[in-house]
Amino acid sequence: MTVLYLVRHGQAGELTGHYDTLSDRGWRQSELLGEHMRACDRRFDEIWCGTLQRHRLTLDAFHQTYPLPHKAWHDPALDEIPFEALLAQYQAQFPEHAARHDAGADQSHAAFANTLRHAIDLWRGDLLDGLEPTWVDYKTPVTRWLEGRTLAATPGKHVLAISSAGTISLLLSAALQLDDSQMHLFNAQLRNTAVTALELNPTGPVRLALFNSVAHLDVHAQPALITSL
Repeated sequence: MTVLYLVRHGQAGELTGHYDTLSDRGWRQSELLGEHMRACDRRFDEIWCGTLQRHRLTLDAFHQTYPLPHKAWHDPALDEIPFEALLAQYQAQFPEHAARHDAGADQSHAAFANTLRHAIDLWRGDLLDGLEPTWVDYKTPVTRWLEGRTLAATPGKHVLAISSAGTISLLLSAALQLDDSQMHLFNAQLRNTAVTALELNPTGPVRLALFNSVAHLDVHAQPALITSL
């Protein structure tokens, strides 16, 4: 059995500005995760990371407090849903249904998550015109990446993967054999640098061992460290 630790990136930049970076808070969240993993003496046999800048910076900050034993693998399968293009097309095509996507206005995280959920539902149904990649083209490498880790599972193996909320949600839905439409249940909850763990077994069912844990942030009793975007 392999334990796969899925980590969402640290807090990113502004939705209306340069999102694909880390805020100062996101960098600190990632450092604290490294401190926590080192204190727990957690050793990883493989380290994976998406190719987006916020993924790479999360790994860099993690590395400041957790010395990496070997080079990480960077795989675009761990990148994020193209949510900016997705929301833009949703608004343009269904303006009467789309909530106003403007992070500069007072839009709550719940409202943003609800808007994104409806846009993803239309994307999955091929109802958004001209959006690339298609849902199938996005989903296929994600699920194949998980299949690869599952087939390679061995007793006592630990794998770390840094990704984004949408992709982690899809990985969870696939691992737990849920319909893709259920991924929103995870997507709306995942915190920045939250740890979710799956126990992978090549000959048996995948088990959810941990979900959305921010124990490495909770111990500091600073609510400002707990973020969702």
